[in-house]
Amino acid sequence: MGPQGYISPRLVSNPTWGPTWNYAVCRFETEVRFVPEETEEAVWRLAAALEGAGFESWTPERMGERYHQLKQRIVAFRAKVLETHARFKLGQDENDIVFEDIVDGLGDRALADWMSRTRG
Repeated sequence: MGPQGYISPRLVSNPTWGPTWNYAVCRFETEVRFVPEETEEAVWRLAAALEGAGFESWTPERMGERYHQLKQRIVAFRAKVLETHARFKLGQDENDIVFEDIVDGLGDRALADWMSRTRG
């Protein structure tokens, strides 16, 4: 789920404009296969990807014995993506004036940024 939010008519200089909801969402249909023999490596790779490298970076070994207890409840998996379904309603149907009114007045900068980037 990407940014989403209510777009109030108060943001728009056109008095006949009605409220709407803008959003970005993507759904994946997958085939999942559990690979418990890859769990240890997957946990370490995930930690490295999220924590980065270096002396201060967290690693699973810092948990001591607790890591071995928790690891028993983790199972690695592989997901083969079969289909993707993306939907974006980001003001692409608005005229330039209304679009700029919305982007300028919108308090949600993440949503406004997505709207601007997808305007093309």
